[in-house]
Amino acid sequence: MRVIIPSDWVWTPPEGLDVQRREPFSPCLELISGALASSERLFVIGTDGLARTPCWMLATDHLNLFGDGPLVGPNDDAVGPRFPSLSGMYLAVDGPFMKGTVLRAPDWRLVTGAELDATGASAAATEGVIEAVKAGHGGAKVALLVRCHGPHALNRTVPPLTVLVERLLPEG
Repeated sequence: MRVIIPSDWVWTPPEGLDVQRREPFSPCLELISGALASSERLFVIGTDGLARTPCWMLATDHLNLFGDGPLVGPNDDAVGPRFPSLSGMYLAVDGPFMKGTVLRAPDWRLVTGAELDATGASAAATEGVIEAVKAGHGGAKVALLVRCHGPHALNRTVPPLTVLVERLLPEG
C-alpha cells in the first residue's frame, strides 16, 4: 500500500507503511508512476477540497470536466490499455467518513455551491482525481480521502487515516 497525503496533515503512520507527503497544489503523478512500476496496486491518496460542510469523504467516483488528465496524449501500453475501465477503481470502505463523488476543479477554493449542485458532486478537489486515474490506468485500486472544508469553516480535525488503512490492509 502506498499512502500519499498533503504535507500539512498531522498523522503518525503505523510502522513499515510507505507514506509520502506532497505540497498542496502539487500533483504527484511521478510518485504514482514509480509505485506502479514497482508493482504497487493499492493507493491511499489524500487531498483537500470543498463540500457543503466540513467533513472527511471517500470518493466513490469522480467528475473531470476540464479535458486534461494523465490519459490525454499517446498511450503507454506497458502501463495500461488506451481506454481503461475505471469502474470499481475507488475503494470506499465503511468508517468515519461520508462517501460521494469528487469534482476535479483547477482550484477547489474557488468552487461554489451552485457548481456542486449543477454537477451533483459531493465535494470538489484539485488534486487526487488525476492521480487516481493514473493509478487506475495501471490496474490499481484507490482510496481517495478528501478533507472537505466548508464554504465558511475549515476542517481542522485529525485525518481518519488509521481507520482507513486498517480497513484496507489484509488481516494477519
